[in-house]
Amino acid sequence: MYKDYRKIIRKNTKTQVIIQKNGKSSCRLMLSVNNKRKREEIIANHFLKFYKANYGIKLPCKLADRDKPFDFRYADGNAEFLLEIVAISDDSQGFNKQSNQYLFEDLTKNFSNSIIAIVSPKISSKAIRESIKHIDEYPPLSNTSECVSLFFSNPGSKCVIRKLADNKNLKMYITYGTNRPFEKIINDAIKKKEAKMYENVSQITLIVDNQIIEDCINGISLSKWRKLVKDSQSSPFKEIFLYNGYYSQDDSNGAKFDFYPIKCKCDKKIDKLTNPITFWKIRLAIIINSIINKVNNLINKVSYAMDFVKGKAK
Repeated sequence: MYKDYRKIIRKNTKTQVIIQKNGKSSCRLMLSVNNKRKREEIIANHFLKFYKANYGIKLPCKLADRDKPFDFRYADGNAEFLLEIVAISDDSQGFNKQSNQYLFEDLTKNFSNSIIAIVSPKISSKAIRESIKHIDEYPPLSNTSECVSLFFSNPGSKCVIRKLADNKNLKMYITYGTNRPFEKIINDAIKKKEAKMYENVSQITLIVDNQIIEDCINGISLSKWRKLVKDSQSSPFKEIFLYNGYYSQDDSNGAKFDFYPIKCKCDKKIDKLTNPITFWKIRLAIIINSIINKVNNLINKVSYAMDFVKGKAK
């Protein structure tokens, strides 16, 4: 029963493993919904829940229009709520990489063996299909390093997809890319939407759907995030939020997600970031806490050393 329950609440998710040039690795749990329209519906429902839970404000939630011209128009009585969603990815090939990953997972879902793919970011979906089509022509590999060797031994190789000699049904999709500054990706997405010049833009809430694989919100320094927030206060959009999705059922329940306010009059965090006095109070508090922790660690080390010496003396 417990395992079945976990499968339910962790639906529509995948774990991305990022390996840096220095060999360090990190994991990123990401909401994974191949259908763009369905993904937007899930995000919209998450936002309505978030807004009520965090600000005590129940937004209109009866869907009146879809894609006319913005993504959602909700209306309850005389009140309405307008919502637009823009997705961001790592680089110009970001969405292509994710699209190919979805294709790879779909085409290999019925294999009992684990399947490993090593591909270049610009690979075409046709090349993915062809490689999987001929996958049985090659003997299963004993480990993943053999596939890595095959890929890098041929400088012109753009796609190597092989079975592994097991029955674990794992899917490993490996590609590479380059990072762009996270705050620049967000800012560019906002500006791109502003350029559309919606007639009633001052009533629209914009959600930036973070589909970046190689970086996350924790990678932005406080000063850079503050600059992004400050610059966004002049945006014609009524409100702007960054969305991080981790998993969710199709009906938007059993979900985990975060919303980071970038522009929102009713959020106190915005005032703390845009008010210079409050901002430096936060920085000072962080510095003081850091010093206190270092002093406490030093005291603990000295105390331990003294106890050790006393024990030796006895």
